[in-house]
Amino acid sequence: MEDQGTTPPIARAASLELLTGPSHGKMTWLSAATVDVTVTPQRMIRVSEPRPGEPPGDLIARLHSADETYEIEVPEDRAVWVNGVRINTRRLEDRDIIEFGESGPLSRFCLHGEGTTNRKTIVDIVNDSIAYLRVSRQPLVKRVLRATRELLRQITRETTILFRTTVIVAILALAALMYQQSRLNALLQQRIESGAARLDSFATAITRAGEQSLRPSDLEVLRQELGHRLTSDADRLAVLEKRSQASARIIAASIPSVVFIQGGYGFRERSSKRMLRHVADDSGRPLTGPLGQPLLAL
Repeated sequence: MEDQGTTPPIARAASLELLTGPSHGKMTWLSAATVDVTVTPQRMIRVSEPRPGEPPGDLIARLHSADETYEIEVPEDRAVWVNGVRINTRRLEDRDIIEFGESGPLSRFCLHGEGTTNRKTIVDIVNDSIAYLRVSRQPLVKRVLRATRELLRQITRETTILFRTTVIVAILALAALMYQQSRLNALLQQRIESGAARLDSFATAITRAGEQSLRPSDLEVLRQELGHRLTSDADRLAVLEKRSQASARIIAASIPSVVFIQGGYGFRERSSKRMLRHVADDSGRPLTGPLGQPLLAL
């Protein structure tokens, strides 16, 4: 088995590229006119030239060169599928998908012209995944999981560094855009909730105002209550006026009976019959003693 980087031995060579199995991603060059293909118990494909007199053994298919390609021949007791169709013999074309046996791995038959390279492009990688999904006879869920895993593996290992860097930058940009979009969605949701709360508050206020608005019956009750209050206040005012007029009449009737007498009082010393007087300073203000009592003199 030769690696991917090996140069083909002839101008237009053929190879088998393993798409599944333990050796998936490996490439085996077909250079002999006739080669035998066997599958080991470990699901690995072995390609070798036939030896005269050797029993077929585990032979599952034989390839014969024909017109710059190969023709596959399958023994009667073996099962081989090409592009999902079971065959006994068939001329292979470029990029045919071959499944060797029930448990054998999927392989791609490739023809290489002069000057072709072995490096896969992103289109080739995607086409391999699509071909596996279309040709494999595994359950759908298993096919999808394996194709996705193989697609990611080939993108991370078999593409150029520039392409990987571009993909990483694109993923980071997409993640940043998704994060920004989530923030905008959250902000928009908050604004919507705030607007809904305001609308609810406004509707509640309108409902409350409608409930508290004055109806004609309320106005009639208010008019009657104001009328009762005015009547009661007028009655009270009349009573107060009567009381004030009665007081004036009583005072007027009592004036002739009132006598005003003017008098005064003082202290007189008995022996000298002289009046006691306050002692005053030059300004005429009465003087007091140490205990605060007024000073008196005859």
